Amino acid sequence: MSEKKTKHHYIPDNSYLINFADATGKVWVLKPDGKIFGTDPTNIFKEEHFYTITLGTKGGSLVVENTLAEIEGLFATVYREKISKGLDMTDQERANVSVFLAALYERPKAYREGMRGAFEQLRTQIEAWRVMFEGNKAARDFSASLARGNIDKDNSFTPADVDHVLENLDEYHSVTMMDSLPEIAQIIFNMKWCIMIAPPGQTFVTSDNPFQVLRPESIKKYGPDAIGSRPGLVYEDTEITIPL
Repeated sequence: MSEKKTKHHYIPDNSYLINFADATGKVWVLKPDGKIFGTDPTNIFKEEHFYTITLGTKGGSLVVENTLAEIEGLFATVYREKISKGLDMTDQERANVSVFLAALYERPKAYREGMRGAFEQLRTQIEAWRVMFEGNKAARDFSASLARGNIDKDNSFTPADVDHVLENLDEYHSVTMMDSLPEIAQIIFNMKWCIMIAPPGQTFVTSDNPFQVLRPESIKKYGPDAIGSRPGLVYEDTEITIPL
């Protein structure tokens, strides 16, 4: 991959979106405002320097983008040679797909914005605590100690930490994605897989956030959006749905 590439796809184009193209090579896009249009897969779901890491320097590393490109290439081979033909995968091929799906879970813009929202909520809560503690000396001392980073610093965020993450959220997302990729891929690899093929003349659709996690059994027990049915890969009743 050329180091000059600056527009990065947060949903893969040539290894993933191309699978949803029509006979002319176009994918059809439905926007939130209801507009529908056809375009080449390379034209959508991308942003300038989405995965570039600078760490405060004037330069920029494409190590994350290049790693994702390698992962996409391995998946594309398995999809072309096995999945699209309905053939069984070897353990290594299944591992390659697992890594691709783990990346598909973490790399979308929606995931990044979810992280941003969580840290913004944390910062708001810390400020609310600060205001609440102002009328209580013991609480003020605790808050001041927290601000100085004296409270179990290895397992907590100080207000300055939260501000730093928010200021560098894009790069923070890119770096942490590489750290958690092996663990998430292992979870996916260990799950039971079922590949469903659309009937002749019908197709599946995808989106800008195609990796969907649900806990059907917990939803039946506790109801949708309940604390006991919130999705997460750590739960045994978790089911993942991904159009390929």
